[in-house]
Amino acid sequence: MQVAVLLLLVAGCAAAQSVKPYLRIETGAHAAVVERIDADAAERFLVSASLDKTARVWDLRSGELLKILRPPIGDGKEGMLYAVALSRDGRTVAVGRFTGADSSVNTPVYIFDRESGAIRKTTKGLPEVTLHLAYSKDGRYLAATLHSGNGIRIFETAGYSEVARDVEYGDDCYSVEFDRSDRLLTASVDGLVRLYSPDFHLLRKQNPPNASRRMATTLRPHQNTSTEPNGPDIASVFPFPARRCKSTPRPNLA
Repeated sequence: MQVAVLLLLVAGCAAAQSVKPYLRIETGAHAAVVERIDADAAERFLVSASLDKTARVWDLRSGELLKILRPPIGDGKEGMLYAVALSRDGRTVAVGRFTGADSSVNTPVYIFDRESGAIRKTTKGLPEVTLHLAYSKDGRYLAATLHSGNGIRIFETAGYSEVARDVEYGDDCYSVEFDRSDRLLTASVDGLVRLYSPDFHLLRKQNPPNASRRMATTLRPHQNTSTEPNGPDIASVFPFPARRCKSTPRPNLA
């Protein structure tokens, strides 16, 4: 019995020693490019995702750093963050991008508790890196867009299992957003803007005239996709990254 316990202890120590430590200098701010930001509905908190392998939670009114969220990291790009979303109630932060080892086909989204900074859930590995994340207005779903034509995935937020997907994309998808009715809007490098129903059936896709192939979209504040009987311009479409904003004809997807 004592020998068995000793062997377990030795095995445990060996496993602990196999974890490679990474020393980090903490400056109180991001040490690399910040790729994405998001805020809660009440505009109390802002979260930022960076290539420095951290996400950070800020007090949106005072600018105070409240919490550093640290995903698992490794050599090379592993741990670099590009996508981040904050739930409408401000309790949950989702992050993604290089969340697996280099060349891995397992790149999950990490779900953090905003207050404690602990990882409370990990989605099943995705086949490519995540480019954008967004929570639905009712908080029931998380949408993720993927690299290299792998389309989008939708997760329910009770257990973060996948409930819907669309893989019919011709290139990277850099932008996803829910409207007030929880219809879903995406923009892809394949040149198409897509609109989905609240149950994630594709309603329409369109190539905006004169738009860059590398697009992102945004809804106007509090914009609903069905507020005008003749079909509103629901989205602003602009080049991504947006170094200089300019007016671009908007697709009518209503």
